[in-house]
Amino acid sequence: MNFIKIKNILISFLILFSLSLVLVLGIPREKTIIKIKTSYGRNFPQNITYKGEKGLIKYKIDLKLNENNIKKDPNSDKYYAEYSGTIRPEAFTFK
Repeated sequence: MNFIKIKNILISFLILFSLSLVLVLGIPREKTIIKIKTSYGRNFPQNITYKGEKGLIKYKIDLKLNENNIKKDPNSDKYYAEYSGTIRPEAFTFK
């Protein structure tokens, strides 16, 4: 009887802990991102891929060049290019 009570309390604690962990970390979902890169020439890479981690989630960011938005700064020799893409969660990490 006492063992069953301890087992039920432990299972209840684990369920509540996992639910609160999901609330704190959030459910991963895709997000749109826009990034501006600078260069001294008009040559920009077509795609940029970043990989990173935030908390327990590994992310992959694929950015594509928007060729219509390459602009030159009138005060300097710099060019600005706009990249847009999505942040996608790839996996959970437990280290």
